[in-house]
Amino acid sequence: MRILITGSSGRIGNAVASSLKDKHSVIGIDINPGEHTTYQLK
Repeated sequence: MRILITGSSGRIGNAVASSLKDKHSVIGIDINPGEHTTYQLK
């Protein structure tokens, strides 16, 4: 399953992405770069 996470560089978004990345395809969107941020908005 593909899951979109907004705020993927934040504390909660990062934790959610970390826990879901092994079983799902995680797409992260944020204004700041991060470990799970796929697309960085300006």
